Amino acid sequence: MIPQKLVYDITRKQGIPSAIHSIFVRHVSGGVSSLDLKSYDQKREAFQGTEKQVVWADEEPPADIYGEMLMRTMTCNGLLMVTMTH
Repeated sequence: MIPQKLVYDITRKQGIPSAIHSIFVRHVSGGVSSLDLKSYDQKREAFQGTEKQVVWADEEPPADIYGEMLMRTMTCNGLLMVTMTH
């Protein structure tokens, strides 16, 4: 859904040939925004680290990962969204 002309760069996950780690997108402000892709099987530790402006969980995360995602948004007044099907 991101127009190809706005994709600045892509980094791949190590050890998984077709998996993407990050997507860098040209932003309307002139800067570059990053999208970091993670999966729940990477465990909570993979979600630790830097603050995030927005975290979007596609499907309900395990409680420990949800807590970690929430922590990533606290220092910057970020947004945590969860979408899931029932």
